[in-house]
Amino acid sequence: MRRWKLMALAVLAIAAAALFRQLSVPSARQSRIPAGISLAGVPVGGLTEDEATQLLEEAFSAPLILNYLDEALYLFPQKVGFRVRTEEMLAELRRLRPGPWGDLLQRLLRRPVRIADVPLRADYSEAEIRRFLSEVAARYDRPPRQPQAVLKTLSFSPGRAGRRLDVEASLPLVIEALTSAERRQVDLVVETLPPPKPTIELLGTLLEERLADFPGVAGIFVKDLASGEELGIN
Repeated sequence: MRRWKLMALAVLAIAAAALFRQLSVPSARQSRIPAGISLAGVPVGGLTEDEATQLLEEAFSAPLILNYLDEALYLFPQKVGFRVRTEEMLAELRRLRPGPWGDLLQRLLRRPVRIADVPLRADYSEAEIRRFLSEVAARYDRPPRQPQAVLKTLSFSPGRAGRRLDVEASLPLVIEALTSAERRQVDLVVETLPPPKPTIELLGTLLEERLADFPGVAGIFVKDLASGEELGIN
């Protein structure tokens, strides 16, 4: 009987040691973030909180590429006051961690990895973004160019189309990219302004220049049947 008791105690000791070993594994890993967890779309499973913080800040400090037609412009997040509220995100992440017993049960029962994403918590200045876009507009917008009279051929050279940045339509696109770890490129909304058509006044200027060297007396009357505009030169 004594022998059986000793054997039972030995089995219990081995089981206790095995259980202690199982418990010690999650305790050692507790500084590591569980697999399947991400911060604002940035996978951080298996990292420490310090490593996750660095990775998160690197992702959101990368400059945005803003395309104004074929011009690529860079917007650095700090220029518009962008700042990730890291501590708030880490606090929410800690609530997702199962703890040693939960981690042990998950591994023993072979439960699937829990997939969870902590939403982005960040500050930025919408006013600064709008100011930046206004500066882009002031630099790259151009008005349409009027057609020019060509005296030699009594014709008009075509005008040139203009372009204008739609700041209000581009603003939400920039904010969306600013708060995304992956989509860091934006095609700004640029409106094309068609060139104006030749006016009857421009025609009058062309005819007057043509008649300036005419030695005789001339009189010209022109009426635009579509608009009703009239032009008279005596």
